[in-house]
Amino acid sequence: MKRALSVVTVLALSVAGLCCASVTVYVSWPSPGQLRQATDAIVEDVRPGLPSATTPAGASRHASGSLSAPAAASLLDARRRAVVLLASWPGEWSADAGPRVLLAEISLEVSTPTIRRIKASLSKRFGELLPEYQAGRVGESNMGELVLLSTEGLSLKERAALQKLVKAENEDRTALYREFLRANRLDPARLPDLQRQFARSWQKGAQPGWYIQTEKGKWIKKPEPKPGQST
Repeated sequence: MKRALSVVTVLALSVAGLCCASVTVYVSWPSPGQLRQATDAIVEDVRPGLPSATTPAGASRHASGSLSAPAAASLLDARRRAVVLLASWPGEWSADAGPRVLLAEISLEVSTPTIRRIKASLSKRFGELLPEYQAGRVGESNMGELVLLSTEGLSLKERAALQKLVKAENEDRTALYREFLRANRLDPARLPDLQRQFARSWQKGAQPGWYIQTEKGKWIKKPEPKPGQST
């Protein structure tokens, strides 16, 4: 009798474990506006001192490059809504119906210790990259990567140093994108989508005359803004 009860217990625990293992909570992809605000804010923090095209009208910034308290609160409020997808139990799952959809209130996390460390590294390196942007040797791709476009006029030592700088920049950016997905429990498979949004933010923060890559892959110099238009 005891052995029979033991077998039943083991089977029950196994089934329970299997069911629990099959339940996964995902946070749906943020709205375009919500994601844009988050990536724009990160890029602005990385490039302090440059004229900002992403700060809301009337919002002030501290010397550190972060938004003032009222502006930050406003930005946080805009990030509050998201959708949580909770997979059904195996017996309730339907390939046609898909998972159940539940609404939840969350905030996009843009300041984990890892994100802050990466931003500090990117910000420090930006000072070295600034003259390369201005000389047209590097440009912002349409996938959120920094691309080495020209080494003309550089010595072998200078070329090697610039290549090393670009490599380090892209390693930090990749780490930033992956941490952003992890911190916000976003599907890692959506990394290319996040890269494209970060590309828009990097290009939005670029100065006129810097090279940027269009969505169709063409490299152009960012034009001067039209009167009344932000960069």
